[in-house]
Amino acid sequence: MKGFILKDLLLTLIIILILFPVIVYFAKIVSGFEIYDTRIQDEISLLNLSKRLIIIDDIELSNSALSYRDNDQLMTLKFDGERVYLSPGYQLILDDVSEVQFYEDSGVIYISYIKEDRYYERALTIA
Repeated sequence: MKGFILKDLLLTLIIILILFPVIVYFAKIVSGFEIYDTRIQDEISLLNLSKRLIIIDDIELSNSALSYRDNDQLMTLKFDGERVYLSPGYQLILDDVSEVQFYEDSGVIYISYIKEDRYYERALTIA
C-alpha cells in the first residue's frame, strides 16, 4: 500500500474546509441552548421547592435564608454568595446568582434574585 496520493490529500482538505464552518455554526447554536436550559432548570427547581412549601405551615424567614420543618427535620434554604441550596445535604436550587432575598408579602413568600444581570422574582407559597 502506497499511502495518500496528492489527489486524495486535496480531496480530504476540501472536505475538511467545507465541514469546518458547518461545525462552528452548530457549536454557536448549541451554546445558545445552554443558557436557555439553565433558565428552565431554575424554574423547575423553584417549582419543586414551591410544591414542598405549600404543605408546610411553619416557615421562618431571614433576608438570605428560609427554614422549615419537613418530617421532623429542619430544612434550610441558604444563599452562600453565588448559590442557593437546601440543607442538610446540598441540594442545589439556583446557581450563579449574585443577590438573593426571601421576603413575605400578604401571606405569600417570595424569592427575588439576580442572575446574569437580570432581576427575577418568584412566589414560593400561596396565601
